[in-house]
Amino acid sequence: MDSNTYAALTDKILRLKDDIALDVGAVVEIKSGDWSNSDDVRSVIKQYYNQGNLIGTILIGNIAPSCVGYDMGISGNTMTSDFMYADLDGADPRDNSYSGFHPENLPEVWIGRITPPTSFGQEKSIQAIASYLDRNHSFRRKELSFPERGLFIDSILPEDWFYQEVNPQQIYTDNNAIVLLGESATKANTLSEIQRGWEFISIRTHGTAAWQVFPNQDGILVSPSGQLFGTDLESSPPNAIYVDLTSCGAGQFSNPDYIAGYYLFSGSVLAVGAPASDVVASGAGLKLSTVQWGLILGEELKYYILPAFNFFGDPTLRLREAPGPVARVSHSRIEIDFGSKPATRDLQQWLENHRMTECEITIYNQGEGMLKIAPVSYRLNDTALGGVEGHAMNAFGVSEAEEASVSPGRSTLLKISFGPSLIGVAQCAAVYPTNDPENPYIIIHLIGCGT
Repeated sequence: MDSNTYAALTDKILRLKDDIALDVGAVVEIKSGDWSNSDDVRSVIKQYYNQGNLIGTILIGNIAPSCVGYDMGISGNTMTSDFMYADLDGADPRDNSYSGFHPENLPEVWIGRITPPTSFGQEKSIQAIASYLDRNHSFRRKELSFPERGLFIDSILPEDWFYQEVNPQQIYTDNNAIVLLGESATKANTLSEIQRGWEFISIRTHGTAAWQVFPNQDGILVSPSGQLFGTDLESSPPNAIYVDLTSCGAGQFSNPDYIAGYYLFSGSVLAVGAPASDVVASGAGLKLSTVQWGLILGEELKYYILPAFNFFGDPTLRLREAPGPVARVSHSRIEIDFGSKPATRDLQQWLENHRMTECEITIYNQGEGMLKIAPVSYRLNDTALGGVEGHAMNAFGVSEAEEASVSPGRSTLLKISFGPSLIGVAQCAAVYPTNDPENPYIIIHLIGCGT
């Protein structure tokens, strides 16, 4: 954290240190100083990582972003991101040739940021951080609680797409979930609902770093009357453990009025996830299935902390307590090579006769609790297979687990296939979230070559 914040809030910072050590069972160290240079920040984080056992970092106050305005391999878009502080063993993410979807560039640790919008000024920022640390402590001590229910607001997706992608029924019943879609996802309804108290809020709508836009009463989306600014949130303070913002640029904290900051500091919110660029790379459905597993948010969201996603708040908090005995996966990192070197053969003949290569992976539950395996998500090198964007996903076929719930001592199968249609090397990482607290993800690194 920066030295001014530490000097003003020393007692609260030390209390947070003790809370994290008690709740997570980790050794917590505080580094206070001038952290206006991103190289200095990454250097000290990498030093701890190289010493072993670093699980994550929380940035508090005025800490330089890891990169601003860099094209990080995602459709030519630039962003403000902390990803360089989480990916510590790969290429430098400030290199414009870097692809955050390459399997070797997954994050090694989680990262969280507690930084108010700079438009607050120094005094208001210190007060906002102090208030956040107080409610963080109250939540840990169960003096602050939130109803076990979810709020889902989506002005973009059609109803059938929404329920297919997000599916609130994964963990919420109709009685403890509110869904506002299309014309009902207005600014007025949003401001009214977010104050009521929620475990999980998801908001998908268009916007910029400093505001969101919702349809007006006539269903018109681009309308000044539908714009929601930070000052609106100060008047209608949100109340939730976690808010997932799928609004373009909402997490660009280099903007003095970044809207994710207002969500975190205007009410009782404890954590916010938001896109770091104008490419929306995050959606509630990707994370919702793991809410009930009792993982800390940092581990739950670790592999969504890609260059285009920022996490705000304390990553050591949990939405829910871990239930009962714990599960243990037999494998957490697996590599499969379908042949990464081009074969010497007549190309046309191969294209006419090629067959998809397949393999199966057996995952055992070596723990005492029920193992849960969530649907797979891809982390891709988008320039794979002849530089045609997105074809790595098409080249690899990755199944869901045959059994999503695995009893102690039992196993399940994951089926992987490779059927390229283009020339070149394709690389991909398939990521399966699990409820194993020591191995929250099964990561399968895949490589193959189309010839």
